[in-house]
Amino acid sequence: MLLGQKNKAGIYYSGSDGNITRNKLVYNEYGILLKKSNNILIENNTLFQNQYGIHLENSNNNWLNRNNISNADIMVDIDGISLEDSDNNKLINNIVSNTWRGIYLSDSSDNELNKNLASANYFSVTLENSDNNKLLNNTINLHGYTFSINLGNSQNNILKGNTAGLSTEIKVVYSFDSKNNTLEGEQYIVNEQGRVLAVESK
Repeated sequence: MLLGQKNKAGIYYSGSDGNITRNKLVYNEYGILLKKSNNILIENNTLFQNQYGIHLENSNNNWLNRNNISNADIMVDIDGISLEDSDNNKLINNIVSNTWRGIYLSDSSDNELNKNLASANYFSVTLENSDNNKLLNNTINLHGYTFSINLGNSQNNILKGNTAGLSTEIKVVYSFDSKNNTLEGEQYIVNEQGRVLAVESK
C-alpha cells in the first residue's frame, strides 16, 4: 500500500516501455501520473480516494487494463481515469466508481475504451475536443441525477455495444459542435444545443 500526500503523485513516470502493476495507491493528488510516456502497461492497480486516479498527459500508445479506481463519495473535480493530449491509448476492463468524471478525455484522439465499468459517477464518460475514439462494450451504471456519455466539440467517434444498468438507459448528450459521431451504427449530425440520444438497455 502506498499512502500518499495531496499535491503529490503516488507513482509518477515519464519515459517509455515499462510496467506499472499491482499497486495500491490511496490519498494522493494523482494516484498514477504519466507525462510524455509511451508504451506503458498500467495493470491490476487499486486506487482509492485520489483526486485523479490515473492521469495521462501527452502520453501515447499506453495500455490501461483491469485497474480499479474508486472513492468513498462523489466530490467535485475528482476524476477516475483522465487523458489530456494523449492519443492511441487502450482502456480495457477497468472499473471506475464514485468519481465526478469517471473517464474523461480532453484533446485526446484515436483511443479505445472497451469493456470498462463506470458505476455511480456523476459524469460517466466525457469527451471534450476529442476525435476518432472508440467506445465499445462498456457498462454504465447510473446513480441518482447523473449523466451517461457527454460529447463536447468531439467528432467522428464510434459508440457501439455499450449497455446500461437495470431499468436505465444510456443517454448520449451532444453539444451543438459535436458532429459525425456514430451511435450503434447510425451516424448523427447534430445541429442543436444539448441534444440527447437515448439507448435503451437490453
